[in-house]
Amino acid sequence: MQFKRIEQNSPLRRARIRRGWTLVYAAERLGADPPTLSRWERTRTPHLRNALRIVTIFPELALVDLLIDGKEGFV
Repeated sequence: MQFKRIEQNSPLRRARIRRGWTLVYAAERLGADPPTLSRWERTRTPHLRNALRIVTIFPELALVDLLIDGKEGFV
C-alpha cells in the first residue's frame, strides 16, 4: 500500500500556522469546512474564487502560489 505524501510546507499551511490559527478557525474565517481547507493545504489547488478568498484573508500569499500544482504547472 502506498501513501500520498502530505505537503507540510505549503504556503497556505505556513501562513495559517504563523498566525497561530487552528485548521478549524482558519476554515471558519474562509467560509470553508476544515476538510476542504486541509485539501487546499495539501494540494494547493483551490478553485479561483476560493483562492481569491484565501489571498484576501492571507495577503502575504501570492495568488499564483495557490494556483500552481508543483508537478504539472497551472491547474
